[in-house]
Amino acid sequence: MPPVVLLTGRPQDAWLASWSLADAAVPRPLDPLELQRAVRPFVAASAQAAL
Repeated sequence: MPPVVLLTGRPQDAWLASWSLADAAVPRPLDPLELQRAVRPFVAASAQAAL
């Protein structure tokens, strides 16, 4: 199953990520650095698996 990154409408909605079993959550307004920190582990794991 691929990783799920949940983009929430506001920081208070972080509980949705745990409820939905998402792998990560990033609130709006989107911060590019925060989004990168959330996605980086999944990209790195995918790159390692491809080797």
